[in-house]
Amino acid sequence: MIYQFVVATLHNYSDTPVPEILKDENIQLRYDAIMNDGPTDGRLLISQYSKKIFLKNNLPPPREQFVILHELGHYFLEYKNDILHLSSTELGGRMEWQATLFAALYLLKNKEPGSPIIDYLQLNGCPKNTACKVYDYLSDLATCEISP
Repeated sequence: MIYQFVVATLHNYSDTPVPEILKDENIQLRYDAIMNDGPTDGRLLISQYSKKIFLKNNLPPPREQFVILHELGHYFLEYKNDILHLSSTELGGRMEWQATLFAALYLLKNKEPGSPIIDYLQLNGCPKNTACKVYDYLSDLATCEISP
């Protein structure tokens, strides 16, 4: 199940501030104007020489943090688990969903009890449609309606 995989991976990092995670994993942030014209807000690039997250240089701070967490989700869930060799057509949306869930669950650990999940995620840079999907997923999980 995706949730268990994400939670198990996140367990080691949930109390670590994002800048410290980046430093510990030797991942550099790069703000690049060329990203501003692209369809994505961030991209993880890993080579034998370096690990970098490229970001649009005009993102609001909450959105930037969410994008960094999403890219860290790709890093921990795919690269560290050695599944980056699979083509995007093999995993496609599943990889994106796992990375998004990683980012959302990292953020939700600081949510005040009783505050709405969707609102909290939106305040922390998650797009509304994505926040709604996370909420629906977690609601289904709570009622055991999610298939493996």
